[in-house]
Amino acid sequence: ASTLFMLSNFVLNIVSINNDDFFFLNIGRYILKNLSFPTVDHFTLLGQYHQLSMTNSSWLYSIFLQFGYSLTGSWLFLQLSTILASFIISLLLGLIVKTKTKSKTFPAVIISLWGIMSTLNLSFFLQIRPQTFAIIFLLLIIYFFETKKNIWFVPPFMLIAMNIHVGLWPIFILVVAFYTWKNKQYKIFGLSALTTLLTPNNIQGILSPFKFMKYKG
Repeated sequence: ASTLFMLSNFVLNIVSINNDDFFFLNIGRYILKNLSFPTVDHFTLLGQYHQLSMTNSSWLYSIFLQFGYSLTGSWLFLQLSTILASFIISLLLGLIVKTKTKSKTFPAVIISLWGIMSTLNLSFFLQIRPQTFAIIFLLLIIYFFETKKNIWFVPPFMLIAMNIHVGLWPIFILVVAFYTWKNKQYKIFGLSALTTLLTPNNIQGILSPFKFMKYKG
């Protein structure tokens, strides 16, 4: 089911590119060229109009995007990476479900449902977006907690995810808080919460989702 979905998704979504892709691409190009993070948003009309300061909420993803584009000179590498990431998501979903049930068919049903959603482009994650890659780390964290193995990988994996897309920090915090409260693993929660501040913009990175909500257009 996962293999069929991956191939179908490739065929149907091979030209799925949006304006945000160029936004992230330009940020990655800036970082690699100047070896520093942009402090002013010159990359969007909204940023230029409101003279916004730059929040590098997805800098790690931007570098990956620029690296992949410069390596191939096209979007093909990045599209393949997105489809591979989505394939990994489907497998992780199946593994997580498998930890909660003895049924052999239910995990396959979950994977198939994800495959159908993705192939029909009903899932927001099935595009070249930082969320696509951050969600992999979220599912890995859930898998570690469910299997009670490799728990100490949670903070470093969350650190990577926060630098892929810090805007997802509420989801990560809620998931980690639930499991650490349930298993009384408070040190893991403290270290994981600290990673939300270990981004180029520190506290401003955490506040960035709320900052943009007050602007229209």
